[in-house]
Amino acid sequence: MQLSYRGISYQSTSTNLATVKPEINGKYRGIPYQRQIKDATVKDIKVLKYRGLDYIKVFN
Repeated sequence: MQLSYRGISYQSTSTNLATVKPEINGKYRGIPYQRQIKDATVKDIKVLKYRGLDYIKVFN
């Protein structure tokens, strides 16, 4: 694909990334362990106000 940045044309290069399942590797009292991370889903997002300032609260 031909792209342009500030008037200079260049050819794009595609990169392929391998996906891996997220996991935590560690040691507890000298014993190695692996723990897989669960996918996080957002249940609800609320826009709240405290002393006149808006902030966002995310409920999982």
